Amino acid sequence: MGRFIIEESKGVFLYAKAKLGKALWGKSSHFNLFAQDPIYVRTLSSDKKMQQDIDSQLASYAQLAKNAVDERYRQQDAERTASNELPRQGLKDENLQQQAFNAAKQRADKESWNESILNAYIRGNDWTILRNKLTGIQTGRYIAGVIVMQREDGLCSYQSVHFAQQYNGADYQQAYVYSIDSGQEKLDCSKVN
Repeated sequence: MGRFIIEESKGVFLYAKAKLGKALWGKSSHFNLFAQDPIYVRTLSSDKKMQQDIDSQLASYAQLAKNAVDERYRQQDAERTASNELPRQGLKDENLQQQAFNAAKQRADKESWNESILNAYIRGNDWTILRNKLTGIQTGRYIAGVIVMQREDGLCSYQSVHFAQQYNGADYQQAYVYSIDSGQEKLDCSKVN
């Protein structure tokens, strides 16, 4: 919720509105004071130096909290990356796999992806037929696939996608990337075959 109660000293609590751990203390962050000593409260309400000291202390807490959260996220990301595996290949068809690879490269070039395409393959075992909504005539088909990439940071990653082929009434055309289903999943390049 972005609200924290911090005990500054005995009987003095700061009620801070900030995203501690996610963001640093900023201009829009603020605090309320709860204290048993009315003299302390009156002094603080008129003493800019005391207020600045509390802001500085809260900025320090925010930095410590953010460092701790960032480190936890780094550790979790490293563990997830180490445990990630490529999805199993489904339908095996060398011609279709080459089309999927070409489609992945075309999409990456068109959208100026930072990653290099290493491989693309079919993950699904069955096609889903695409039909015209009004006539019901078959217009194409799509199937689940995977694009494997080399990242700029030295890791590899994969992206779940759907490859599709248009149907001209007699034959299926070249495959293209129909949809991108999720964010990239990082993995160790030694797991890429």
